[in-house]
Amino acid sequence: MNIKASKAGSFVVFSLDGKLDSTTSGKLTEYLDKAISNGDVWIILDMEKVPFVSSAGIGAIMKALSDTSGASGDLRILKIQSDVKKVFSLVGFDTALKFFDNLERAIA
Repeated sequence: MNIKASKAGSFVVFSLDGKLDSTTSGKLTEYLDKAISNGDVWIILDMEKVPFVSSAGIGAIMKALSDTSGASGDLRILKIQSDVKKVFSLVGFDTALKFFDNLERAIA
């Protein structure tokens, strides 16, 4: 998994590229934990290039959602593939997360 960070308004945008599974979720958690500990609690995950998410990946995202919410921030999902979004729906987390198709709406 490749992860690139950029800024968009008050948000840090992490662009993910590759599978998010037990092998790669730790790397994402490290990036997210570091951002949150630095005070960056408004986070967007650009998942356009993520073809697969396992339970470990979902766990990493839900932990970050809890951490950002607990620090009066938010975590938003950008450009998620439909098959990946179905995984979130199947486990009931689609209602806890905010999904967006474009960056302008995600940062609004």
